[in-house]
Parts: sequence; C-alpha cells; structure tokens
Amino acid sequence: MLRNKDIQLQELLGNNIQRVRNSLGKSQEWLAEEVDTSQVQISRIESGTTNVSSVTLYKISRVLEVKIDNLFDTE
Repeated sequence: MLRNKDIQLQELLGNNIQRVRNSLGKSQEWLAEEVDTSQVQISRIESGTTNVSSVTLYKISRVLEVKIDNLFDTE
C-alpha cells in the first residue's frame, strides 16, 4: 500500500511531466509513441495513479529534453 508521501511524489512527477509536455505543445499520444508505451499509461503517469518504471522515466526525460531530477521539482 502506498503511503501519503509516495502518492504525493507520484502526483508531483505526473504534474511536472504533463506541464513540460504541454509547454512543448505535444499530446499524450505523441509522448506515448515516442516512449513506446500507450496513451493510457501516459495518462496514468500524469495523473499520478501508477508508478513509473525507471526505464520509462528515463525515456520520458530524454524525449522531453529535461533532466530527471527536474521532473521532481516542486516549483
């Protein structure tokens, strides 16, 4: 079972991925294709309802051209 802090971290990560993707004017479908996953999985990641694997997180950061640690920023 996930603790509150774990859920908050998932939501923070998801919100930041969505923010960066939107700033690039790209869709979830585009990101899913680039990362080789489904749009549903991207939606789950962005909404913070699923854990993201380290491999998928790495791919997302590369596609969005952002450092992984920046995806955990609170600002």
